[in-house]
Amino acid sequence: MSRHDLVPVAYREPFAFGRVPWIDQRPHGETVLEIVRSVPNLQRQFLARGVVCINGEQVPRHLWCYVRPKPATDKLPIAVTLHWPLGSLGGGG
Repeated sequence: MSRHDLVPVAYREPFAFGRVPWIDQRPHGETVLEIVRSVPNLQRQFLARGVVCINGEQVPRHLWCYVRPKPATDKLPIAVTLHWPLGSLGGGG
């Protein structure tokens, strides 16, 4: 399998400063949902609250099971990144 048949994926746990992020090369043709499910050590709530971006553009969660990132090429690099939003968790104060 050549590098042009692969989709690069990266994830770093929240507040894991100084630690190397998890990086993988996934086979072309997998959906975003399949990619997310393949990442080890995701927070339990990632499927409900996590964010996935392709080249910095957020993929709507309801489309994760349909979107299949294209493999990177020399002219068009592709990167899939997973993010944990740090927004408010609710509560008062």
